[in-house]
Amino acid sequence: MTQKPIDLVRYRAELQQKINAIDTILGDHGSSSAKGNTTTKGGRKPWSEAAKKYALGPTRVQFQNKDPRGWAEFARQLLEHAPKGQALTMRGVQMRRPSLWELVGDMKRIDVPALIVTGDEDDPCLEPALLMKRNIATAGLVVLPWSGHTINIEEPDAFNRALFDFFMRVDEGRSARRDPRSSASGILGFRK
Repeated sequence: MTQKPIDLVRYRAELQQKINAIDTILGDHGSSSAKGNTTTKGGRKPWSEAAKKYALGPTRVQFQNKDPRGWAEFARQLLEHAPKGQALTMRGVQMRRPSLWELVGDMKRIDVPALIVTGDEDDPCLEPALLMKRNIATAGLVVLPWSGHTINIEEPDAFNRALFDFFMRVDEGRSARRDPRSSASGILGFRK
């Protein structure tokens, strides 16, 4: 097999031009998880401007309110991300991945213990978390109160405790599949 030679200089120049013009993605849709949402919104902004807005998004203000110093460190580290890498991640991964609603069939085939963790004020991720819980028979769901998207650093003790409990459950063989009787649509067990 022969390969066509690549003009690396031209390729790099074209790539750099594309990187400079790539939309900055603002996390306003649960990482493309929302039902029917397979597109991403954003504007053409330098990463330094977009990172500041991203850090103050509606699912991150909870962290700022709980721990202003911790949030400031998070925002500073976010700002340090390489603009090119951030653009490639947002555009090449987050924008192109399917909606979770398109993956329900795959979820139903998951047969290993799973733990879904979300914050109750991470609105874009609440419905996707419930979707996964309802379709992964081996999944547990933890919803941390008064928490946004950065739950592992907003509530590290509660987050780590949930993971510890999950790992212990798995290690002790107590992570069974969901009893199908518990997935009826009504409190009395009647199906639609």
